[in-house]
Amino acid sequence: MKSIRFVYVMVVVVLAWNVGCSKKAEETPKPSSAVVQREGDRTIITDKEAGVEVIMGATEPPKGFPKDLPLIPDATLNASFPMSGNVFATFHTPKPLEEVKAFLMETSQLADRGWQVVQTRQTQRGFEVSLLKDQRRAKIALTSSDAPPGTLVSYVAKGE
Repeated sequence: MKSIRFVYVMVVVVLAWNVGCSKKAEETPKPSSAVVQREGDRTIITDKEAGVEVIMGATEPPKGFPKDLPLIPDATLNASFPMSGNVFATFHTPKPLEEVKAFLMETSQLADRGWQVVQTRQTQRGFEVSLLKDQRRAKIALTSSDAPPGTLVSYVAKGE
């Protein structure tokens, strides 16, 4: 009886050893090369290795933001970053979505700057407009915001 128990224990130990030894060594995550800076109300996260700079809380359009895209008056920049040669920026305005939509679509804001509306789309919580100017494309998405109340205005466009 002792020999059967011994054999059983040895089988369990050998199996446990094999399972434990067959696991691949876990790779230690590479330390982040991102640098976080605070400048007043702005937070800037820069990762030169990845080629990314995210700015949160800025008040002016991000570097490379197309000057010919209309900005919503009184909108404040929440965040921006470059993305594959494009610039992504999101702003917040206390204005309701319908008012922001009217500013973009019912005035000559886009046409006066040479932008052609290619497509519009109503979404569950907002509105999107796709634009074309020469060979450049841009998209503006409006999303109703509850906290803080108002509208989030997101732009994706080829950077300058």
